[in-house]
Amino acid sequence: MAFRSKSLTVRFRLALIVLIATVPAVALFLFASWHQYKQSYAEAGRNLLEMAQLAANNERNVVQGVNELLTAIGEAPFVRSRDAAACNRYLVRINHRYQHYHLFSVLDAQGNVICTGSRQTSPISIRDRPYFDEVMREKKFIVAGYLINAINSMPAVAFVLPVFDSTNEEENGNMIGMVVTSLKLEAFATLTRGLGVPPGARISILDHQGIVLATEPGRQAEIGKPLKSAELRAGLQASNAQVMEATGSDGIERLYAIAPAIYEGRAVFYAVIGLDKASLAAPAVKSLTFNLIALLLLVLLTLIGTWIASERLLVRPVSQLIDSAKRVEAGDLEARTNLSYRAGELGELAHHFDNMTAALARRDRETRASGQYIEFLAHHDELTRLPNRRFLHMRLAQFLEEIRKSGRLLAVIFIDLDRFRIINDSLGHAAGDLLLADVAHRLKECVEAKDMVAHLGSDEFVCVLTHLASSKQAGVIASNIRDRLCQGYLIANERITLGASLGVCICPTDCQDAPTAVRYAEVAMRSAKDTGSGVQFFSREINAGAISRLTLETELRRAMQQGEFTLYYQPQIDLATNRVVGAETLIRWRHPEKGLLSPVSFIALAEETRLILEIGAWTLDSACMQSRAWQDAGLPPIQMAVNVSAHQFRQTGFAALVAEALQRSGLPASMLELEVTESVLLNDVNKTLALLRDMGVSLSIDDFGTGYSSLSYLKDLPVDKIKIDQSFIRNIMEIPDNQAITRAIIGLARTLDLKVLAEGVDSAQACDFLRELGCDQIQGFYFGKPMPPEEFALLLKKGPQVLESIDGNSLAQL
Repeated sequence: MAFRSKSLTVRFRLALIVLIATVPAVALFLFASWHQYKQSYAEAGRNLLEMAQLAANNERNVVQGVNELLTAIGEAPFVRSRDAAACNRYLVRINHRYQHYHLFSVLDAQGNVICTGSRQTSPISIRDRPYFDEVMREKKFIVAGYLINAINSMPAVAFVLPVFDSTNEEENGNMIGMVVTSLKLEAFATLTRGLGVPPGARISILDHQGIVLATEPGRQAEIGKPLKSAELRAGLQASNAQVMEATGSDGIERLYAIAPAIYEGRAVFYAVIGLDKASLAAPAVKSLTFNLIALLLLVLLTLIGTWIASERLLVRPVSQLIDSAKRVEAGDLEARTNLSYRAGELGELAHHFDNMTAALARRDRETRASGQYIEFLAHHDELTRLPNRRFLHMRLAQFLEEIRKSGRLLAVIFIDLDRFRIINDSLGHAAGDLLLADVAHRLKECVEAKDMVAHLGSDEFVCVLTHLASSKQAGVIASNIRDRLCQGYLIANERITLGASLGVCICPTDCQDAPTAVRYAEVAMRSAKDTGSGVQFFSREINAGAISRLTLETELRRAMQQGEFTLYYQPQIDLATNRVVGAETLIRWRHPEKGLLSPVSFIALAEETRLILEIGAWTLDSACMQSRAWQDAGLPPIQMAVNVSAHQFRQTGFAALVAEALQRSGLPASMLELEVTESVLLNDVNKTLALLRDMGVSLSIDDFGTGYSSLSYLKDLPVDKIKIDQSFIRNIMEIPDNQAITRAIIGLARTLDLKVLAEGVDSAQACDFLRELGCDQIQGFYFGKPMPPEEFALLLKKGPQVLESIDGNSLAQL
């Protein structure tokens, strides 16, 4: 079967890669050229607009100069006296001085020429000119625009200034005549000089009617004619300077700048400058062409060099690899590539290929030893290469038989790594495997060659110490092992510190069989982990405790399933109104054999096993139901306080769990108070606190003063109440320090606008003292021990003024 294809040779692939690699460069050149064109386009627009505005400014200066000149003539005495001889003499001098003007003329109010500074063969009148009517109507300086001079028949731009009687000009505005002149069109051609107009640009000076007055050389035929481009004519309607694209009279699309010359609020002339768009793109096109040609030459040279060099550097080595592979396929396991291993990836490939063929050759020789290898894997941990649990029991049984004959001692040390799961989860399983391998190496260094180290799985190891003279020797070795394991590790460039808990079982003192020895050592290890002692020897008491703990855990799970838990309620009294305003929910366990158990005997284990989540959810739901049932029975509404553990508060969706309990019971959120300890608030629970506060649920800090009391979290967290721990209240009248602490807590709460409840009030003196300090609420045996819901309902019916103490022998008058 043929696998080769001439179209997919290595050389062809290399050439294709080179070509593909040029695509980004081509795209980059195109983008750069386009960007350069856009910049040139924008820059040209700005430059054209500046030049057009400069030309328009020149036009405006010309108009201003004409106005001032005509004003000076109009103020001459001969104008008002109509002295034609004096007028002619004066205008002869003016005409001679200002060569750009055709003639200056003085006319009467009817448009008849009085004098021009030249001979007149016949009377001349301008009444037929459109600008005469405009002057008569506007009675101000007029720029008439393009026309043929009536006196010398030359094309020019006329300007007219009315002359008024100076005695009543302001009151009546009587016009007695006008001064007229016309500016030669050649004067407008000079306005665009010195603007720095780029070569090939089109320049036009237009009057207010859009008639061309001046252009660049070569377009004189357009002078005196209206602007042909409809787009440009439309652009003249704008009052501001602008840049636009339009097609000129020659059909070429250009970028035009149009700037009006505004005089006395109206556009009198326009400057129009246009630049061929093709000339704007020329630099970008030239740059792109040069870059593409250079890139093409570079690609061709690269392809030629690649084609030549690939024969020696790539094609020949690959052919040798193919030939060697064919020999191996034919059964020659001694075939080698004979290539240099230093030749980059091909050298590495040849190296691995040669190693593979060598391994295949070795496999044939190792087939006879495969049984031993399988046996090793069956009795050892693949990761650490240590004996596994099965092999441990086999060898431990042999060791126990040996010590029975020698009379010596044997120690089984069960080792569990602390925090390994956290490290494994945070750094990954690969890092965890490296850590376990390092631990195995350290353990083997801590024991003698005659002893044994086994890996039972995960982070559990067992060391078997043989031929000991005493149990004290085992304790010394165990301490050394723990110290060695607690030293730092460098895993995945991270400095890691581990802890370890060790349990020691001495044989034959504690037991005489292998499974029991390992189990007893594990029980001792669990005790060391619980107590934090690090190393713990097995004892009958520890074993009994472990069995009791396991039994209690089983009974706890059964109690939850069979509904053996019940709730008791302890009243909370408001000192200002002498009313029962709340109840703290306290769980009890009706054990079928041990009777009613307080939470002290089982809550710690529930926390450790996470059963507290299920128990806490049931407690919250039942307490809300009970509070709602009291209200439905017509009893006064009170706030129900429920203790919440740290595990509950940190679990995902705790706020939703509270909302569901409120919804099922129909209890208003304001009637529910959740009690949390200070340690819970040190964790990241701000989101949960905010959700509960938005629901309207009240929050209180339980056992305040015994944990990590901090003014910062009291100030920032949305809590409503502080519950002073009963350790400060129970003997408050005998211990001055407790009085001072309580007074400080109440003062702090008042400053932060928090309510205060004192727990553990068991005397009238303590009650009176707390009232004097300004405590808001109290709770304790003086008013009532925790009681079932039926008794608490009777307490609510007794009214707000008198509460019966729990022993029934006295009444606490509030």
